[in-house]
Amino acid sequence: MEYFHYSYEEKGYCTILYSGKETRHLQGEDETVFLEEVEKLDLVWEKGNPNTGIFECYEDHLDLLIDPYFN
Repeated sequence: MEYFHYSYEEKGYCTILYSGKETRHLQGEDETVFLEEVEKLDLVWEKGNPNTGIFECYEDHLDLLIDPYFN
């Protein structure tokens, strides 16, 4: 099984979440909440990895944030 990281892209009218083969479009309140969480995540990572015992990289932490939208 090939491993991938989730990702996202802000389009202005929505935010698109990407998994290996699927996408989710967020708008309105869902988009606002998601982007606020990403902003918090970015602040935590500004000074480096906040918990090296759990996260190997920023993308691992972002995966934790995006995964519920696909499961």
